Amino acid sequence: MKLQLVHCAVCIFEDEEISKKPPGIEPKAAQPITIEPTSESLLDPELAQLVSLFEHIELDATFQSPIQLKRDYLQEHLGLESRELKLLLDKARETGILTQLTINKDYRSWLRNSKHKGCLLVMTCVEKGDHQRDDLVDAYCRTVLERRDQLISLGHELNDVIVMPNAHLTHPDELETVSQNCENVIARIIKGLQTHNLRVLEGSFGYGKRVRLVIMGHPKAYSFRQV
Repeated sequence: MKLQLVHCAVCIFEDEEISKKPPGIEPKAAQPITIEPTSESLLDPELAQLVSLFEHIELDATFQSPIQLKRDYLQEHLGLESRELKLLLDKARETGILTQLTINKDYRSWLRNSKHKGCLLVMTCVEKGDHQRDDLVDAYCRTVLERRDQLISLGHELNDVIVMPNAHLTHPDELETVSQNCENVIARIIKGLQTHNLRVLEGSFGYGKRVRLVIMGHPKAYSFRQV
C-alpha cells in the first residue's frame, strides 16, 4: 500500500459524475467533505467572538451581520433600479456565482493562533494483496499517528484525518481492481484509526472530484510512505 500524507488547513472534496469509470471499481459516492479553520478553534476567546461575526454572511441576509450591502452604491454603479438590482442579486445567488460574503483568511497565521492545527489528508492506494495482510491496519495507523505527532506540540490538536482513495500512486499492474477488496481494506483502516480517537472522513470510489486544498508549505507538509 502506498500513501501520500498532506498537512492541510483546508480540505474540500465534492463528488462529480464522470463518464469513464475505473475498471473493476463499482462507484461509491460519499458525502461532501469540508474541513477548514473556524473561529471556535482560536485560542483567544474574545478574538474568536469577533471573528465569528464575520465568518459566514449570506448575500441576502447582510442585515443580520456587521456587513451591510450598500444597495445605493450598487444601483449607481450598475445603472439599475432597486427592483432590477434585487433580480440580479437573486440571479447571482441562484446560479451559485455569488451566494455569501466571506473573510480572507491568512491560514498560516490562523493555525498559529488556533489550538486545532488543520487536518491530515491521506491519499491511499490499495494494491494487490493488501486485503490479505494482517499487519496492514497497524502499519497504516502507526504511519498516520507518527506524522500527526510530528505536526503538533503539547496542548494542540490535529484529530481530523481524511482517507482518500487514490489509484494514481502506483503502477496499474500493482493496483487492486476488485471493488470489494478495496472497500474492505479501507473499512478496516478507518475502523483502526477510529480506535485512536481520530475523526475519520472517507472519500469515494470511482468518482471525479471537485477539490480545494490549502496546504501548509513546510518541510513536513508532504510525505510519501509505503506500508
